[in-house]
Amino acid sequence: MEALVSPYHFTTREAPVMAAVLLADRVYTLLPSPLGATDSGSARSAADRVPEYLDMMRSWRWSQPLWEAGVVMPSVDQVVSPAAEMASAWKRLTTDPACAALGPLMRLDLFGDADDYLQAVARDVLKAGPDPGVSVPVMLGLDRYAARHDLTVVRPEPSSVVQKAEQRLSVQRDRLALVMPVLLQADADSIVIARDILEPELEALRAAMNAVTDGLQACPVRSAGPGPERDAWCARAREAAARYAEAFDANLPEIAACQDDDAPALMRGVVSLTFSTLPVDVVLHASTMATMKLGTRPARSRTTDELAPVDELAHANVSSMIVRVMSKDAA
Repeated sequence: MEALVSPYHFTTREAPVMAAVLLADRVYTLLPSPLGATDSGSARSAADRVPEYLDMMRSWRWSQPLWEAGVVMPSVDQVVSPAAEMASAWKRLTTDPACAALGPLMRLDLFGDADDYLQAVARDVLKAGPDPGVSVPVMLGLDRYAARHDLTVVRPEPSSVVQKAEQRLSVQRDRLALVMPVLLQADADSIVIARDILEPELEALRAAMNAVTDGLQACPVRSAGPGPERDAWCARAREAAARYAEAFDANLPEIAACQDDDAPALMRGVVSLTFSTLPVDVVLHASTMATMKLGTRPARSRTTDELAPVDELAHANVSSMIVRVMSKDAA
């Protein structure tokens, strides 16, 4: 399974990123960088000019071994980057009349200057996303990027009005949930070691989760009910999750023994992973619903077709995996 995680979670080290970097084959994210930059020197120069950008990069320093190991990557290819998808999403949000309800929340100058863009994104990532003028284009762009490259977007348990609205827009009524242990607190080197030790079980689990996301994507809208085929990949996923959980607990002492003395104590957590599919523009729909609920209404109600992007992703869905922490304790 190839996953996509919001850059906000890399700063906070929340459960979505901790689960993804252990369980997924690879994890992609939006790595804010100077627009048009082609070398590391441009990033260093930007860090000198934009203190917030430097602070954000420092907050991600914990994940450096994961980048070096190829577990975390900034882009699937060089054709369209997450940042380019974000810029496209921002342009639509600020110019499309169908997005008028969100207009007052958008930042019209977000991409006016390269340094302003870096400052705005870095500041919002560091503050965990309080500015919808930044976070909505980021999340809308990430979902579109995930749909374009068949990635699974890893999300936290819904807590905000927008997140809860997103879940109401799920394509399936019946979703699949798996329960398993992960490392909720660990240094990146320990995660790389755990991935290596648990490779056989993780390989089977990832293949089973791929079957789940492929099966859900193939289900007709709102009809993912029980059936022989669904029962088969659900059973396969649950069996793989059980074998992985057994191996995780059996090898946890060895993983802990490999830690450096100055590394943070390992924290084992039990999480539920809920799989579903969402419309590619779910963030746009959910954000519009939230603004209407708060009293900001568009001139008239917009249909789903009007809010859908007019491109090759117009009717696409995106795979989603919600991570909910059920319990946690010291390893």
